[in-house]
Amino acid sequence: MDKARMPRFAEPIKVWVVEDLEDYREDLVSSFEELDDINCTGSFGSFEAAEKAVHLSTYEQWPDVVLMDIQLPGINGVEAIPVLQKLIPSADVVILTSFGDKRRIFDAICAGASGYLLKTDGIDEIVKGLHEVHSGGSPLNSSVASIVLNMFSHLKKESTDHDLNEVELEVLKQLAEGFQKKEIAASLDLEAHQVNYHVRNIYKKLHTNSLSGAVAKAIRKGLI
Repeated sequence: MDKARMPRFAEPIKVWVVEDLEDYREDLVSSFEELDDINCTGSFGSFEAAEKAVHLSTYEQWPDVVLMDIQLPGINGVEAIPVLQKLIPSADVVILTSFGDKRRIFDAICAGASGYLLKTDGIDEIVKGLHEVHSGGSPLNSSVASIVLNMFSHLKKESTDHDLNEVELEVLKQLAEGFQKKEIAASLDLEAHQVNYHVRNIYKKLHTNSLSGAVAKAIRKGLI
């Protein structure tokens, strides 16, 4: 893995892995242990085990990002997302799964997932996704991104009463496609603070406080 390509942070990104396949989970953890900017502070075979760990661990051990499979014993990954977000509101949840069908993708995004990656992605892509979500982006596997855009183009609008202007719609579309804010700024000839301003307006107008919430509402309303 090319460490030089990865952005540097003052502190390592704290990651929890929730995956029931032990061999795959251990391979991920071993890969993360080789990196200076990823710190895997928790590894669990079920959501229930991760939930218990929240109550037993200190705040310093809580994750910045949770990589979670969908098909888990007990509570599945989609059902676990809102529960986890209540327990650790500061954590982003990125789905890492073998399933790339549009129903699961839609359910995960609507539940609040900040990203959706497939296990067929190499470790470099997974690590890139961790950095992307930690920087405020929404990492999507390329085939998943195509499915999301197809949803946008086919879903019927619930309402046009959203009051998003042309720039805000474009910012929201690019966020949904997985572009980072600095890339959006460059493509729209904006300053970084202007993109942040538009994102705040999008959240306010769509009555949400997260990117995943904005994307979920955009899907349901067919805004983009």
